Amino acid sequence: MTAAVARPAGSRRATLGVLLLGAICFAWQVKDAVINLVALLGLSAASGRSLTAFVWVVLVLGFVIPILAFVIAIAVTRQRPPLVLAGALLVAFCAAEALSLSVLSLFQSALVTQLVA
Repeated sequence: MTAAVARPAGSRRATLGVLLLGAICFAWQVKDAVINLVALLGLSAASGRSLTAFVWVVLVLGFVIPILAFVIAIAVTRQRPPLVLAGALLVAFCAAEALSLSVLSLFQSALVTQLVA
């Protein structure tokens, strides 16, 4: 059997610091999703139209992608050093931002097509 190795207190503090910084970054993405939701609800109210199912799916993805990326990064780097956690959170943040931008781009093209039609 392998013995569990106790992590030093400095390592725990560093891990908590990395997690806090990562949580702030991902919370910023979720804040952007809230802003998108409020703006689109206001736009739909001003235009007298309701949001379609596709729009709601995109808005939900705006919330889900950053949260899921954060959770996956933490799960993958469990019991790893803080530097590995920081790297995984950075990769997850970049991937979540790229996916969010791709989804937003798809949404904007569909929105323009819907408004023109």
